[in-house]
Amino acid sequence: MEPNQTTKELLSISSQYPHRMINILAIALAISAPQTKLDAAEILQKLTARIAAAKGLSYEVMSTIVKAGKQKPHMAIKVRAMRPNLIYAESSKQCWYNNGKVSYEFYPDKLEYITHRVDPDGDWLPEGSGLLSFCAPTIYKPIYSRANRATFQGKPALCIEGDEPEVPGLVARVYVDEKTWLPMGWEQVTGDSSVFGIFKNIETDKTFPLESFNWTPPRGAINLRDVKHVSTLLKKGTDAPMLTFRDPTGKPIDMKALMQGKKGLLVNFWYYMCGYCQKEFPHLQELYRVAEKNGLAVVIVNSGEDSTAVIKKFLKAGKITMPCGVDGQKAFKAFGVEGCPTNYVIDPSGKIVYRTAGFGEDSFMEMVGEINKLGISTDGFKMAK
Repeated sequence: MEPNQTTKELLSISSQYPHRMINILAIALAISAPQTKLDAAEILQKLTARIAAAKGLSYEVMSTIVKAGKQKPHMAIKVRAMRPNLIYAESSKQCWYNNGKVSYEFYPDKLEYITHRVDPDGDWLPEGSGLLSFCAPTIYKPIYSRANRATFQGKPALCIEGDEPEVPGLVARVYVDEKTWLPMGWEQVTGDSSVFGIFKNIETDKTFPLESFNWTPPRGAINLRDVKHVSTLLKKGTDAPMLTFRDPTGKPIDMKALMQGKKGLLVNFWYYMCGYCQKEFPHLQELYRVAEKNGLAVVIVNSGEDSTAVIKKFLKAGKITMPCGVDGQKAFKAFGVEGCPTNYVIDPSGKIVYRTAGFGEDSFMEMVGEINKLGISTDGFKMAK
C-alpha cells in the first residue's frame, strides 16, 4: 500500500527522532488504515437498544449552560429507576418520585410538590434526566443524520449529530461510548449559546428494594393541587401597556406606531429554546402574511434571554418577517407573562380583546376568530404544514 503524504511526513520525522519512532509509526499506520464509515442511525439504534434492555438503572447527569463563552452550571440529577415505572430522581431544582402507586414532582427551592396519577404504561425515566431522548428539553426531536469520531470530556467517543426540523439553527449531538454503547453526554448548540449534559456512573440491570422508591413530602411543603392558581395575565377588557422595543438592528419598535392605521395588534411573547414557540411560529408567520395587508399588525417579543446573534439567525433561517423586539424583559412583566408562547390581541382603542397561553391548533384558530371580529379578513389562512 502506497503511504499517503501525512504518513511520509511522519516517517521522515521518525528518522530524526528514533526514540519516538514506535509511537510515530503507530500514528502513521492509523492514519493510513481505511476508516469504516459511521452510520448515525445504527449508532442511535444500538444506544437506544442498550437502554431499552436494562431492567434497572442508576446514573448521574450534570447539565451546563454556555452563553458567550461563559459556563453556568444548570442542574445535577441523581437517578435510580427500575421497571416498570419506579423512579427516585433528585436535583436541587426538581425531583421526581414514583413508587408505582403515586407519583410526585417536587421543587425543593420552593417547597412545593404536585401529585400525578401513575401511568402503568408511562415512561420509567424522568424527562429531565435526558436519558430518554438524549437531549433536553424532550419536546425537541432531532433527526440524527451525521456521525463522526470525536472527543468528549477528554475521552474518545462516537458522535451523532442532527438538526431539529422545527427549530431552525438548532444542532443536537449525542456522544456514545463505543465499548459499552452507553451515552457519555449530549449537547445542543444554538448560535453562540449551548447546553450540554454529562452522564456519570451509569449502571445497568440494577435492582433496588421497592421501599427505596417511597417518598414523603417534607414538613411545610405545599401540594399545588390544593392551591388555586391566580393568573398574572392581563384580563380581557383592560388597557394594554404601550411599550417600545429594540429590533435586532437596534431600531425602535413602538407599539403605538404599529397600531396607527391598523384594526388590531397581535403581541406574541417567546424565547428561542421554547419548543412550543418554535411550533407556533410557522402559523404566526402565515397569519401575518395573509392578514397584515388587511389591517393586522404583529410584533413578536423575545424574553431578552437570547443574544441578538441567535435571534437574527433564527429569523433568517425561519424566513420570519414579523417585527421582532429583542429586549422584552419589561414587557414580559408588564403583560404578566407566565409562560411561552403567550399571545394578546389588542383592538384599535388599546384594549385587550383576547389572550392565550401555550400553543394548540384549536386555541390558535380561536384567536384567528377573535381577529376576524375586529374586521380583519384572514381569508386564505391555513395552519402551516
